[in-house]
Amino acid sequence: MQGRLANGKAMDFSHLDRASKNLDRLLEYVSTLKQENRALKRKLEERSGQVIPKEITEEREKLITERERVRGRLENILETLDNALAVEKTK
Repeated sequence: MQGRLANGKAMDFSHLDRASKNLDRLLEYVSTLKQENRALKRKLEERSGQVIPKEITEEREKLITERERVRGRLENILETLDNALAVEKTK
């Protein structure tokens, strides 16, 4: 994607397009994780007062780990976008 800065310089913004698409994919993935987490919460609520099966506990731990991994990726993408914007401002 080509564009022009306020000073008239031509600039290639393809890195921002890629970052935006990656961010969209990650947000969709986070939405899926949230749905899975809600389903697990419902299962836990249904079993309140009962012993929580090991597989539910393990699945919950996997989701928490995955959420932390996705959060890290989102932070990296946002940092990349911030850096790209800072570079654009200095040109």
